[in-house]
Amino acid sequence: MSSFLDTLKNASDLLHLSSEKLPVAPDGLTDTEASSTSLNKPADHGLVYKLIDDVEGAFQRGDPIELNEQTLLAVVDALRDANSVGVDDRYMLLEKLFTLVARLPPDSAIQAKMENVMVEYLWYDLPHPPATYLGKKYAYRTADGSFNNVHTPDLGKARTPYTRSVQPKNPIPYSSLPDPGLVFDSLLRRDGSAPHPSGISSLLFAFANIVIHSLFKTDEKKPFINNTSSYLDLSPLYGDSDAVQKSVRVLDGRGLLHEDTFADNRLLMMPPSTPALLIMFSRNHNYIATKLLQINERGTYTDPPPSDDPAALMTQDDDIFNKARLVNCGHFMNVILTDYIGAILGLPKDGNTWRLDPLQQIREFDRDLLERGRGNAVSVEFNLLYRWHATISTTDEAWTEDIMRKMFPSVSWQSITPTEFRQRVQELRLGATAASTAGPSGAPATALLQPHSTGSTGNGSTHSSTSSHTSSSSSGAPPSTWTFGGMRRDPKTGRFDDDELANILHNATETVAQSYRARGTPDVMRVIEVIAIEQARSWGVCTLNEFRQFLGLKAYTSFEEWNPNPEIANAARALYMHIDRLELYVGMQAEDAKKPGPGAGLCPGYTISRAILADAVSLTRGDRFYTTDFTPYNLSAWGFQDCAMDKTNANGALGGGIGKLLLRNLPSNYSYNSIYGLFPFYTPKTMSAALKDLGLSTQYALDRPLKAPPVISVNTWAGVTSVLADFKAFSVTYGDSMRAMTKGYGFFLAFDEPSKHIFDMELMRNALFPNEAALPGYAEFYGNMTSRLIREKSFSLVGQASRSVDIVRDVLNLVPVHWVSRHIAGIPLKTKNNPHGPHTEQDVYMFMEVVFTFIFLNVQPETGWFLRTNAQKVATVLQTYIQGHIDAERASASVLARFKGAVLNWLSGEQTEEDTFIKRLAASGRPSDILSYNVFGVIIASCANFSQAATQIVNFYLDDARSKERAEIIRLVHQDTPEGNARLLGYILEAMRLDPQAPGIFRRAAVDTEIQESGEKEPTKVLKGDTIFVSIRNAGYDPAVFGPDPTVIDPTRPSEKYMMFGSGMHACLGRWFVEATMPHVIRSVFSLKNLRRAPGQSGQLDRFNQTLYGSTQASMFVDPRANVTPWPPSMLLVYDL
Repeated sequence: MSSFLDTLKNASDLLHLSSEKLPVAPDGLTDTEASSTSLNKPADHGLVYKLIDDVEGAFQRGDPIELNEQTLLAVVDALRDANSVGVDDRYMLLEKLFTLVARLPPDSAIQAKMENVMVEYLWYDLPHPPATYLGKKYAYRTADGSFNNVHTPDLGKARTPYTRSVQPKNPIPYSSLPDPGLVFDSLLRRDGSAPHPSGISSLLFAFANIVIHSLFKTDEKKPFINNTSSYLDLSPLYGDSDAVQKSVRVLDGRGLLHEDTFADNRLLMMPPSTPALLIMFSRNHNYIATKLLQINERGTYTDPPPSDDPAALMTQDDDIFNKARLVNCGHFMNVILTDYIGAILGLPKDGNTWRLDPLQQIREFDRDLLERGRGNAVSVEFNLLYRWHATISTTDEAWTEDIMRKMFPSVSWQSITPTEFRQRVQELRLGATAASTAGPSGAPATALLQPHSTGSTGNGSTHSSTSSHTSSSSSGAPPSTWTFGGMRRDPKTGRFDDDELANILHNATETVAQSYRARGTPDVMRVIEVIAIEQARSWGVCTLNEFRQFLGLKAYTSFEEWNPNPEIANAARALYMHIDRLELYVGMQAEDAKKPGPGAGLCPGYTISRAILADAVSLTRGDRFYTTDFTPYNLSAWGFQDCAMDKTNANGALGGGIGKLLLRNLPSNYSYNSIYGLFPFYTPKTMSAALKDLGLSTQYALDRPLKAPPVISVNTWAGVTSVLADFKAFSVTYGDSMRAMTKGYGFFLAFDEPSKHIFDMELMRNALFPNEAALPGYAEFYGNMTSRLIREKSFSLVGQASRSVDIVRDVLNLVPVHWVSRHIAGIPLKTKNNPHGPHTEQDVYMFMEVVFTFIFLNVQPETGWFLRTNAQKVATVLQTYIQGHIDAERASASVLARFKGAVLNWLSGEQTEEDTFIKRLAASGRPSDILSYNVFGVIIASCANFSQAATQIVNFYLDDARSKERAEIIRLVHQDTPEGNARLLGYILEAMRLDPQAPGIFRRAAVDTEIQESGEKEPTKVLKGDTIFVSIRNAGYDPAVFGPDPTVIDPTRPSEKYMMFGSGMHACLGRWFVEATMPHVIRSVFSLKNLRRAPGQSGQLDRFNQTLYGSTQASMFVDPRANVTPWPPSMLLVYDL
């Protein structure tokens, strides 16, 4: 058959060749044969040849596509998910498409078309050109904003020209434009007060000042030049040149700014709320830089910095500074997108946590990537758009009037001309002296005399008087010495007083802004507005209607459509005659404002409202450092998550982010649930009403925050003992937290009334330890469970007779989880043997961790809401299990209660022993809920802190510096004698003394009293309400008790010298429990053959020390999600079989 077909094909070719015409070219080739492309084409054949060849090729290539279930699923998946979660490549759709193209007839039109589609599809997988490059040159922001676009490095750079967004086409003679002063008096001058209809506070516009001054700084002599970058890079804080940036930096290898310092003194001419808010970002930078150095994620930093090597010191300082700046700008961006834009859209008042996220990668339906990170250059139109003087509050209006009176004594605002204003500012710049008085808000008139604070004509502003329209390069006092608001710096630290800063911010939050409107700009701003109108004309900007058409908005057809108020419309008509002649600046400022409603919170004029949203997206999405280079590598993993947007209301701010900034940097002046801190861009009156309507007001503190009482640290063994022993003078501080999770009851450890405390504690003690055999039984369980988890969780190493195990995550964290689940609370665990349990071992450990942190370690307001919310959720779940078991074990249990108990037992799966414990409690006759609260307290106090203690003991003795003690411990764990066990316990207690799981505990002074630390020191006076930090760690290093070298390990010390479990009435019930069970855990670990750390970082605890309350060193850890936590997350060990 094959030879027959070959004969037909050959015959067809002979006929085809014989019919060809004789070539006329001298080389004997046809034009087609001579073409360069003919080399890549198959030879031409006869018709029969082609038909036979096509049939043979089809059989040889196979079916183009397999029509089966997998192909159908692949197509459905692509249609459904290609532009959302992405294509599931396990369906092999791409491979099927390549196969289809390959099996189509060669050189067919359909094959060529599909091949082109495939190339286009793959081309658009990647950006062209690349979005960024590697290397420190591109990883960090430059001072002047250059290289934001790596391909056009000058785009948006400081000291480059403004851009123009809209082409003006309306030929309006300059001479026909109305006088700027007449325009102000007719359309802009404030006529009475009009509080903002949405209850926006003046603090929002203080923040807007920072945003605007990050983008606009018009050159005084060349008004077409913008002297700052076109990026939201916090240049008012960091400066817009290398020289200015160095003036605010400490340069000591730690990447710090000078305390409470910023670079742009134009803000000194703002009401005090603007520089006070900027100082929060200054403090935040130093907080971030300190954390970066402490965490030292890649191990490249040294602390203290390498002072003996100036080049290495500067390399480290630059790296930390620039990373901290990226993270701090991430916070800035977060506030813009969540609080600022959220308020513009009115989302917080609606209880809506959704926020517009313009930063994410977006792949369009045609597979093209929507551009981002390509840079930006601000335009003159948007410079004019952001002059929101109508919103100046009456308080800030008075402040501005006071400043202007100092500049122009006994002169009316109407008579000041732009020329006179500029001359006066120049005089102040050149002839500045320190003598002056303070304004009504405490703003010193010397602010007028600071360098870089003179007046000109070119910068957008909201609340400003003169400096918002200026730039200058004159030198003067260093930024670290600037003052404002009548405040003075601490001569030792250089910081402003926290209480004074907080007072400024609280006042600004309470002060309602004014409305956007025609005839809403304060009279004192007249000369500033005249300068703005003249500036707009000198730039030759478009008209209002041209700008609206540029934005895709309908052009106004009449003055009444622009502003329905007849007085405003008629005045504008008299000045401009026709709506198409209405100037952009005046038209935006005097336009009819939006009414409050869904999606409308800021309520500016309609044109401004539309433009600012477009600009927000452009400024953030266009910035490389907020998009393609916003990475955990550049910011560090911790920094990346620290400034991440909260989309779950984990902080209580209903999607906002500014609360983290305020609560972190003024922790004594904002509580975790204060509406002043979480919703500062609304007045408290407004937000209280909104939260009440949402049914959420009871979760928040609605009143003005009171300063938290001072924390007094007690550090000696004698002082610690005396405080813990005197429960009448020093009450516990965690009662409120326990009551928040137990419907107001609490837990015996939190009771200060002796009778109530002792009654519940004895009840729990008798149920836990009914006889002498109970405690040894628990100890045996702990040892056996430790060994079992090591066997189950270990993994093999290739080619080695060794195994490895995460001793923290997979063993020590889980041992007490199994004990409380099986012996105490009956918590149903999901394990291999019990797959229908609802909670994994790790879930339950996290339950215990978050509740313990909320009760005992909740010292940072910024995490308070998250801890409370999650702790209350955990409490509900666990108390339901506990109470269900108690109800089922009562003699009078109902059928329903017994049924619930049976369900819980089925969910638990594995044999549990909690019934005997629960039966003893149920027999007491106490109410089930009260019993469940006490059981809940016991299990919380038994898990996370036990695991941490065990982890730190193991880690302590694995250090090479303690190899001698480790060898002794290994010897002791292989014998079982009373003397050996006592000595093993001694080593355990010594490790807990020198590396305690809890560095200290808190008490609150119930009366005015004194604390005597030692015989040599004067007693410390304590006032009622003061918080006392009892430093367990420092007491454990007291040489008066532990010898001249307290670091010496002595396993024979008397047990009463150890303070890790507290002391006095509130001493931990678990002390005897730990002393009995911990040796069994340590025995199971150190009995492993040739136990050692895993190589590198895997075998180390990822920890650093943080100083608490003066001198107490607390261990902090970094978890796998890059969060800083007091709990050790992981440590790999290796042992031989």
